[in-house]
Amino acid sequence: MNNQLLRNITVLVWLVITGTLGACATAQHRDTAGADTDPFEPANRGLFDLNETLDKYLVKPAAETYAGIMPRTARTGVTNFFSNIYPAQSDYLPVRYSVLSGDRVGID
Repeated sequence: MNNQLLRNITVLVWLVITGTLGACATAQHRDTAGADTDPFEPANRGLFDLNETLDKYLVKPAAETYAGIMPRTARTGVTNFFSNIYPAQSDYLPVRYSVLSGDRVGID
């Protein structure tokens, strides 16, 4: 995969993520009858409960076990490895702002 295609895919993924997270930040309003305006609330609550359960019984114990078994230098090495593979978000900010403003200067 060439570098330009990978960069374009990364920009597209960031646009989708930021657009989705922006939708999560809106306040929930109730209409005059007092009914919920979110038709997906039951599914959202179910997924939230699932995530909380998985975090409590799977993710947190795995993270605590990993932190207890791995020496600090090994954990630092793993962190550095993934930091080198996935650059910081700040590396893509100029590209993302250029795309959002319709300017192609930061893309090439």
